[in-house]
Amino acid sequence: MPFIEVKTSVHLTNESSNELKSGLGEIITLIPGKTEAVTMIGLVGNYDLYYGGVDVDKGAYVEVKMYKTATTEAKAAVNKGICDLLKKTLSIDADYVYIAFFEQPEWGFKGTLI
Repeated sequence: MPFIEVKTSVHLTNESSNELKSGLGEIITLIPGKTEAVTMIGLVGNYDLYYGGVDVDKGAYVEVKMYKTATTEAKAAVNKGICDLLKKTLSIDADYVYIAFFEQPEWGFKGTLI
């Protein structure tokens, strides 16, 4: 039950949003036991980002939240996959991408706490 949120300074078109959604759905499967079928994705374009006090023309902040834990190797693979996807889809250099992973011991899903 992962949730991936991408906030980017780049304007998102329907095409780029669909590419990101599909790509993130594939990337999450790099974590054993995680599937696109139960992954929620949020995309925010035209987000004001600053790095070192300077406006970032092309950058992104990504949060990957998930129930339970994943190995460092799996998170590293997801990290690389997301950076590659952002480069391919939005021409964002990895130097301007921050990715935060949040592992939750409890998760609410379908009205139930698991």
